[in-house]
Amino acid sequence: IDGNDFSHGDSGGVTKKDVMMVYSSSGETNELKKVITYCSRMGIKLISICQKKNSTLSKASDVSVLIPISKEAGLSLLPTTSTTSFLAISDALAVALMNKKKFGLYEFKQRHQSGSIGKFLTYAEDLMIKEKNKLPLINENKKMPEAIKIMTKCKLGTLIALNSKQHLSGVLSDGDVRKHSKENLKNMRVKDLMNKNPVTVEKNTLVAKCLEILQTKKITKLIVGSKSKKNKIKVLGILSIHHILSTDTI
Repeated sequence: IDGNDFSHGDSGGVTKKDVMMVYSSSGETNELKKVITYCSRMGIKLISICQKKNSTLSKASDVSVLIPISKEAGLSLLPTTSTTSFLAISDALAVALMNKKKFGLYEFKQRHQSGSIGKFLTYAEDLMIKEKNKLPLINENKKMPEAIKIMTKCKLGTLIALNSKQHLSGVLSDGDVRKHSKENLKNMRVKDLMNKNPVTVEKNTLVAKCLEILQTKKITKLIVGSKSKKNKIKVLGILSIHHILSTDTI
């Protein structure tokens, strides 16, 4: 907010929930007095970025950040060196706050979903199949004839096996079924054939990382899940390499 515009209505956008950061080299300009008065009256915390420790602004601030007094470049009349200092300290404060709040790429994506950055920040949860009626879920104790029917219906070539507590217990692929095709599958259960150590990723795993895992492990599906404190995995979805490659995200 420009200092001159503050007293012409822009102050209405500032509430007690906000923190006011004020930048001024001298800390003595006339428009600052109205800002200081407003913040004091409304109980708004005031942080100043200033060059002079004993200025009106610094003394009135809850927190005062001092920058070195330096000569302005060029004609020494217009703000140049000081504005560069303001920018540097602002960037430093922003990065420190991001680290403090653990604000990472995943949080950034929630606020920047378009453009090349939004495209790069595509996560597993953005592309995974997550609808309950489309997920190939099955209890690990179900017999194979029923498992084959569900696998055929879902058309993913993979079943996600769950235990009695609805946690992930394994994955059964059509390849696993073919390996045992000469055996008597009628009396066999899903848990007898499934892979009990499936590869999983968190929902906030970048799709580029998911693709790398798929190619390294030489598999075509990833289970997307969330781990509990006891390392039990709740299934959130399934991600296919074919789906990744068919979208414009890599």
